[in-house]
Amino acid sequence: MILPLLPLKVASRRHSVFLAQMASVCGALLLAVFVIIAWKPHPAVAQQMVSQELSVLRVNTLLWKIDGKGLKAPSYLFGTIHLICEEDVVISKATRRAFAATRQLAMEIDMGNAGETDMLGMLDKGAMMRGDTTLEMLLDTADMGLITSFFQDSLGMPFMPPMNRIKPMFLSTMLLQGEQDCEQTSYEEEFVALARRQKKPTLGIETTEQQLALFDYLSYKEQAAMLVSDLKSSMTPMAASGSAPDMTLQSVTELYKQGKITELLETLRSEEASAFEDVLLNNRNRAWIPIIEAMIQKKATFIAVGAGHLAGEQGVVHLLRKQGYRLTPMK
Repeated sequence: MILPLLPLKVASRRHSVFLAQMASVCGALLLAVFVIIAWKPHPAVAQQMVSQELSVLRVNTLLWKIDGKGLKAPSYLFGTIHLICEEDVVISKATRRAFAATRQLAMEIDMGNAGETDMLGMLDKGAMMRGDTTLEMLLDTADMGLITSFFQDSLGMPFMPPMNRIKPMFLSTMLLQGEQDCEQTSYEEEFVALARRQKKPTLGIETTEQQLALFDYLSYKEQAAMLVSDLKSSMTPMAASGSAPDMTLQSVTELYKQGKITELLETLRSEEASAFEDVLLNNRNRAWIPIIEAMIQKKATFIAVGAGHLAGEQGVVHLLRKQGYRLTPMK
């Protein structure tokens, strides 16, 4: 069971919220990869990134209207964040109108029809390292002690033996959750609730199994090293390290709330992250386009996917435009 392994403030929430949190773990993991490996680039590298981005579509809004190419009714694209404090969730009037005007809700995975037993089974299977590999095999004694102490002292839970076999990237997500002292939710959860009230069907663009498989791209050794690096960074004051502050969930949330999606990607992007960006964003974006096209040609659809998928030359906004659709930013 995953439930005992989550922070206590999440585990204590009501049953329906728990299911939605379970379904958002995959998305939170995708966010975790970029937050964990983000670094402050050298000014020359940063300038090069900015110059390159000038020729790329900038995305500075969360809601987009999709029409043209023979669509009988417009669909809408919304960029979500998979992990956010409840008080930071704001669904604008324009977003609510767009949602009401559509006939179905599409998300990265279908959270509306996910059964708790099936979801827990998939997460249990996908969260565990293969064979007899344990975290202790991947780390030295000092780093292992650092992790067990953090879980006990900061998250208020002992690092129990079953946790030793969880993929390090799943543990990294728990560190992100622990950064904010609040009740956490996701936009997907809010949209599923709206869909149920309005009796709209829900769909998934990809499966939970497909998302979980993405993390096999990283070796367990790489995941473990990133986990320790992120933990040490979070425990080192900026003044003591003499370096710029690392990207945190809070700073990601602030950029998201302002709709600065391109800026967010620029901040997180690095040479080290470029390979992960192809696997976690670009390749998936290209695979999504024919699926999204089939959905919106059939019915007016409200599409809610992680905001990072919207921006750039390989972003969903630009890729749909290349297919002949008209995408208009909505405020």
